[in-house]
Amino acid sequence: QSFIPSGEMGAQLQAVYRDDWQVNWYLGQTIQSLHYAEPSSTASEDGHELIATLASGETVEADIWLSALGLQANIGLAKHSGLQVNQGIVVDQYQRTSADDIYAIGDCAELGGRLRQYVAPILHSCRALAKTLTGHLTEVVYPPMPVQIKTTQCSVVSYIPEIIDEHAQWRVTGEAQHKQALLMCSDQLHGFVLMGDAVSSKMNLLKELSPSM
Repeated sequence: QSFIPSGEMGAQLQAVYRDDWQVNWYLGQTIQSLHYAEPSSTASEDGHELIATLASGETVEADIWLSALGLQANIGLAKHSGLQVNQGIVVDQYQRTSADDIYAIGDCAELGGRLRQYVAPILHSCRALAKTLTGHLTEVVYPPMPVQIKTTQCSVVSYIPEIIDEHAQWRVTGEAQHKQALLMCSDQLHGFVLMGDAVSSKMNLLKELSPSM
């Protein structure tokens, strides 16, 4: 699921880094090969320059490459133990696995078909499970939990519900990189994405969210 619903907002975020930090974007591409060039006077400290060949045939040269491919739950032990697994270790609303006396929380736990790999949902899971394990059966309930995207030159805070009403529409306001997108349905706020100075509205918007959220 996208954290930024508006093409206009995404383009503005790209522009901030392109214009102020000379960041080049190669979107919708995959790397076909990555190899060292012959040593040269412009090479990195180890004497080599890295060259990536993209699916388009274009080449990109750099001193350093960083690969950020996301998270994948380690389900090997759970699967070997006979627990139900999918993307993660499948749990119910009490964080209970398919074995009654085994619980799972954190990045590996899959509840309702989703992995929630952020600090906020893990904290809610821990609090609920602590009560369950001390004799008070407690269902984990997740409140609206905005995600802060750590793009330091242009802050982004995003809360997009898991299920979006087909009649909901985004309303985007603001100037340059200081934009606010509100997901509205029947005059009720269902979600929001904030950029730049607009992130200061986060707490007020959380209070305005539809009760069903």
